[in-house]
Amino acid sequence: MNPLELTQAQYLRGAASLALVVVALVVRAVAHRALHASRLPLEVQQRWVDQIRNTAVLVVAVGLVVIWIDELRDLAFSVAAVAVAVVIATKEVVLCLAGAFVRTSSGAFSVGDRIQVGEVRGDVVELGALTTTLLEVNPAGSRQTGRSVVIPNSVFVAQPVFNESFAGAYGLRSLRVPVGAGSDWQAAERRLLEAARAECGQHVEAARRHVEDVAWRKGVGPDAVEPQVSLELVSQDRTDLVLRFPAPARARGRVEQAILRRYLGEAS
Repeated sequence: MNPLELTQAQYLRGAASLALVVVALVVRAVAHRALHASRLPLEVQQRWVDQIRNTAVLVVAVGLVVIWIDELRDLAFSVAAVAVAVVIATKEVVLCLAGAFVRTSSGAFSVGDRIQVGEVRGDVVELGALTTTLLEVNPAGSRQTGRSVVIPNSVFVAQPVFNESFAGAYGLRSLRVPVGAGSDWQAAERRLLEAARAECGQHVEAARRHVEDVAWRKGVGPDAVEPQVSLELVSQDRTDLVLRFPAPARARGRVEQAILRRYLGEAS
């Protein structure tokens, strides 16, 4: 059947709607004539005229809803289905825009910062309304891999963002070195600390001044920047030495490699 053709039921509903409107108009006209013929004060007549008009409008509205209830129900279902389809189709776009708003309003990072989101780590080169572009950096170092990564801004709504450049030129980094069962962890701790002091000695004073300046601007207490080693008992057969050391923001990988090479060289 042609969707523009009316069914018999729709014809009947149309006729019933027309009859309802005509009856309401006739009743209203009769009531107005009766009021004009009465000897009631003019103010009282006006109040009755208003009540009759409002009652007629309400009766017609309710009557039309009752007459067309099936069509209205189908229309509501259709509108709801379209709304759901639109929401599903634009969900990712809305989340990306929300992520861009979160990124901008929080000031989490800007172009040039080195960040990590999930498993992706890199230098921010472009900020868009829907995506953010990074130059990928090796997760285990500080060298760029030569690839660009475009990530949707929606990830900023659900995942934390680690900004390695938040502290500026210098920062405190961590390096985990496992020590097997039966090894002399105290000797390993000394070697690791000596290697860190040898490789980071040139950075300590500059890092201290920088960290104190950042702490003053951020309103937090300054932290010690000298290399420190803490122990972490992973299992009965393994103990990790966790080294914290100062390093330039973009030379973390190079300093880590130098510390490890010196540490392993002294251990051999």
